[in-house]
Amino acid sequence: MHPLMGSDILNNISREINNDVISSLEVAETILPHHHEKWNGTGYPHRLKGEEIPLEARIVAVVDVFDALTSRRPYKDSWSVERALSFINEQKGKHFDPSIVMSFFCCFMKRRRRKMAAIPFAAQGYRKLRTRRLLDLVVNPWR
Repeated sequence: MHPLMGSDILNNISREINNDVISSLEVAETILPHHHEKWNGTGYPHRLKGEEIPLEARIVAVVDVFDALTSRRPYKDSWSVERALSFINEQKGKHFDPSIVMSFFCCFMKRRRRKMAAIPFAAQGYRKLRTRRLLDLVVNPWR
């Protein structure tokens, strides 16, 4: 029920605030009720399928699952990045829009390459704190 409850909360708030802010909430109003829909139509709450699901919600679905899998929760340990990426790839065409998954992987790899390229600079004498931060970014690229 949380997609519908989130949508209701946002709608209630948007009625009470300045109109300039309301226009910036349109994307959120699209994402909230649809980010648990699945590409194959087995999601919820409306069982939308394929491109019936708004683009913004299809994007957030991939990122939301990646974050949920790689984050520690009271009820589960975090998954490794590799395990989460493997799961997302397995769900391409089922849970996720295949083109969004491919875009996600491209963005992920670009980000990881940039961080890997920064390590030699850190190793050439920059402060230890900076080196530690750079290494942490490589190990935990989405933090």
